[in-house]
Formats: sequence, C-alpha cells, structure tokens
Amino acid sequence: MIQLREIEKYYGELKAVSNLNVTFPKGQISVIIGPSGCGKTTTLKMINLMVKPTHGKITIDSKDINKFHPEKLRRSIGYVIQNIGLFPHMSVSNNISVVPRLLKWSKHKIRERTNELLELVGLDSKIYLEKYPNQLSGGEAQRIGVARALAADPSILLMDEPFGAVDPLTREILQTEFLEIQNRVKKTIVFITHDLDEAIKLADKLIIMKDGKIIQDDSPDRILTEPKNQFIRDFIGTDRALKRLLRLTSRDHMHDAHHVDENERVDEIVSKFAEHPFLWVTDSRGVLKGWINLRKADHKKSVSDEMTLIQPNTLSISPMNTLRDALSKMIGEGIRSIPIVDREHRLQGEVTLEGIQEVVNRQNQI
Repeated sequence: MIQLREIEKYYGELKAVSNLNVTFPKGQISVIIGPSGCGKTTTLKMINLMVKPTHGKITIDSKDINKFHPEKLRRSIGYVIQNIGLFPHMSVSNNISVVPRLLKWSKHKIRERTNELLELVGLDSKIYLEKYPNQLSGGEAQRIGVARALAADPSILLMDEPFGAVDPLTREILQTEFLEIQNRVKKTIVFITHDLDEAIKLADKLIIMKDGKIIQDDSPDRILTEPKNQFIRDFIGTDRALKRLLRLTSRDHMHDAHHVDENERVDEIVSKFAEHPFLWVTDSRGVLKGWINLRKADHKKSVSDEMTLIQPNTLSISPMNTLRDALSKMIGEGIRSIPIVDREHRLQGEVTLEGIQEVVNRQNQI
C-alpha cells in the first residue's frame, strides 16, 4: 500500500501539487487522470523519488520512502513510460534483464525469468529474445517495456501513459492483455492516462485531478453515478451508460454459445437447432472456425462445406474484453452476437446485443 499525506511540490513560485492525501491500495490499479498540467506525472515521480516532495510524507507499506536509498527504491519499483525507453543497442533479453543484472541475479535465474515474462506478455521467447528494439512493432515494444518493469518481480508498478504512443486498435489489445496480466500478478499499480475510457476500463480506483489538487477519489462506478461537482460531470461527459459498460467484462456477462462441430452433417443437426438456426462452428478441439445459417444450408452437405469461415482474431473477443468492446465490434461488423474465445481461440461463449441492452436497462433503473 502506498500513502501520500499532505504532499506538496513547488517549483519556485509554481505549486505543481497541493495538499495531496491519497492511498493507493495494495494489489489494485489506481488510475490518475486530469487535464494537462494538473500534476499527474509529478505525483507519480514523487513515489520513487525521481521528484522530491517539497512538503509531506510518502510511505510504502508504512515505511517512509526517505529512509530508502533512492537507487535501491527505484530498483524495487517497476516503471513504464509512454515512449518505452528500451535501450536500442541491447537485445530484448538484455533489455528485460537490466534490473536483475544490477541485483546480481544468476544467469540461470535471469534466463528463466526472461522466458517467463515473455510468455506472460504473449511473445514467443524463441522469436523475440535476440531481437533489437528497431525490429519490434509499437505494440511489441510496449509489451517488452512491461516485461522489463516486471523483471525483478516488484510489488509496485508506476505507469505513465504506457499505451499512449500506439494506434487505437493496438491500445485496446494492450489494455485487455494488461488486465489479464494483472489478474495473475496482482501488483500495486499507479497508472497515469489522459484517456477517460482507458481510465474507466482499467481502474479499481480512479483519482481525478485539476490544478494540482485531487477533485474526486473513488471507484469508477461511483464517480460515474455520483460525480462530485460540475467539473467532474463535464469531465466524464454525458454518455455515462456507455462508459459504465467499460466496467463490465464479457466473461461475467456471456451466455452459452450454440455451436456445432465442423465435421457434422447438416441433416443430422437441423432438427436439434430448429429454434437456433444461426450457429458457431468449431473443430474437434473447440477452436472457432466459422458460422452457419441452417435455414440457408444445403441439408445434404457437411457443416464444413456450408459454413462461412472467419478469422477469430477479427470476429471475436476475449473474456477480459468489456461489454463496450463487444458492442463496438458488433456495430462495426453488423452482427447481433459476438463469440468469446480464449488465447487458443477455443469458443467459451457469446455476448448478444439483447444481453447488453438488458444490462443497460438494469443500470438505468439503479
């Protein structure tokens, strides 16, 4: 747990932050957002003493950070920035292992940890270990940046607009993968962003700042339903119902998906699915292959002959994608349901347009 008490920071006559009192809970994602110049990055940098407070006290697990040597403190805290900051002359493996080598880990332990982290961020170690930063896409480089921050297994991660430099589609993918990683590692994370949708999607706790002060500090749900003042109402906008869909994962709102095996014959299944003629098609391992409309299919043929092939990466979502993600993809593709698949593209369930409408109706009644 990180606590800031009566924190102030001056640069000459300029007051960058004023009387900050905030707690960042252990094992949760706390997101700081606000207009440019509101003090977000200054607040973040004071936690690892990259910036020293003018007044006040910061503690980590009840220990005053001023009692730590600054270099040792920074090595114990992961740090991820927008421009990643990978060393261009170092391979991926050497970039990830910077802090473990400073901590004098054994070569065997470093190698195991590097492979483990590449797997965690969804990259094949056989392919990426010896690559250099100029051989990586923006999304790949950002994953390496997260892996490097996690290398020494710190309990705290500081993240300053880590996904801000990538395109919107890659950013959405990184956000979802980041939530999946956090679901496994449970780090204490302080995350800065200027993107309100990103903040609502990722945050367990949301802190909105203005002019160096905290205006509202609460759960995203509470801020969306009970904005403290007019500034907060204007900041979060009028589409609160849609924004609340960012708080709901597809995993928690999916239904069983009607599906058939690609090797079955149409005439053998048509009566069984008379009420549900639109079916997802999987292979024998449960991997999503396509869809079929039994009302238009030739009953004399196999499902594989009559199905429409799809690319799971394009026409599906993961369990950690939000209902907002699901709705956006359904509207974009002109469909009324979207399949949910795991990392191996095995069908897990589906989210329907009617199901999302039910959720919105329930929210509007609260």
